[in-house]
Amino acid sequence: MNCRILDIQANEGVITAAKYLCSIGDVESEGWWYFKEPGNKDFAEVVEADVIAWVTAEAGQMIQTNLENQIAAMKVPKAVAPWLPQTFTPEV
Repeated sequence: MNCRILDIQANEGVITAAKYLCSIGDVESEGWWYFKEPGNKDFAEVVEADVIAWVTAEAGQMIQTNLENQIAAMKVPKAVAPWLPQTFTPEV
């Protein structure tokens, strides 16, 4: 799983939330994570890798599971009524 931080929220120099974008292959999950325990690093010294580590420590398993569920759902054949317009659906 690859993650990036798109935005952060801070209160008095303490990061309280981060907007993340995590992916496995072409499947992505984006959202805000509000930290239960804010990082204890000085705000001026925080880098993206720190915030990614905090997000994945608290929510990494949940994000990973959601991505895997999306991938699995894409592999399930979908029934299409013959009277509806047929569209091309790429296999992932």
